[in-house]
Amino acid sequence: MLCQLKALGFSLREIREVLDALRSDSIDCEQGAVLMAEKKAAVDEKIREWKRVSALLGREQKRLEESAAALRQQGHCNR
Repeated sequence: MLCQLKALGFSLREIREVLDALRSDSIDCEQGAVLMAEKKAAVDEKIREWKRVSALLGREQKRLEESAAALRQQGHCNR
């Protein structure tokens, strides 16, 4: 369960809290659902951020490839 919670983005402190709550049977389904919803929102935001980064990298790659192609056509190839 530790690896699963870590993979879901839980901090070590949060994992300890969840495990302690499970061991003591002090977390109910509603609390667990709220906790999962909060983590899901954080993961969804990270996905949006990574998509923006990916788009930026793709645009820069395309710009550089076009620049390299133009230089090759002009006979300024560095290869």
